[in-house]
Amino acid sequence: METNALPPHASNLLAVVSEDELLLQALVREVLKQEGFHVETFGTADAALQFLERHWQQVNVVVSNVRMPGVIDGVQLARIVSERWPGVPVVLMSGYTGLRNDIPSGIPFLHKPWTLDQLTDAVWNVVPRPGSPGPTAH
Repeated sequence: METNALPPHASNLLAVVSEDELLLQALVREVLKQEGFHVETFGTADAALQFLERHWQQVNVVVSNVRMPGVIDGVQLARIVSERWPGVPVVLMSGYTGLRNDIPSGIPFLHKPWTLDQLTDAVWNVVPRPGSPGPTAH
């Protein structure tokens, strides 16, 4: 779990990243940190869910890979989050084709390889920017 202090310009935004590929996990963490998020990273959806069960009130977005080791995958995580905490948006990503039918409606899906702009756009489309009344599309 990441415990770095927030940079002075950061808001209190918190992102949970669930990704088993460590290089991709690090990339998503760095991109979201540059966008002003504090980021908690997990290698399985199970670990992310355990964190969410304790801290969901503070979480602004969950970014999860679909296929990962563990009891639940990213789609199941997205369904659980949507049912238990409907105010917490989820962004899913996967390199596997043919998954779109499994993705719950209304959840943004990034097909790997995605660009950094696609990632940040997907997040800001579901997370209200600090100081703004609601999510904005770019």
